[in-house]
Amino acid sequence: MPEITGDVLAGEVRKLRKDIPIILCTGHSRRLTPEQAKTIGIDHYVMKPLLADELGNIVGKALENDGTDK
Repeated sequence: MPEITGDVLAGEVRKLRKDIPIILCTGHSRRLTPEQAKTIGIDHYVMKPLLADELGNIVGKALENDGTDK
């Protein structure tokens, strides 16, 4: 995304709706660790490349989450 990074976008989404599951999928993040991602409200942090079934599993987990682990 040329105008905004994923972590900044996630923060803006969290300001609007705390209940929306956020999955950050990146291929080259050197400034954000999975631990940091969790602290800013990202539910799942995955690195590319990944297979379609892996992404499907992650999306399924994100949608099943009832928000109790935040």
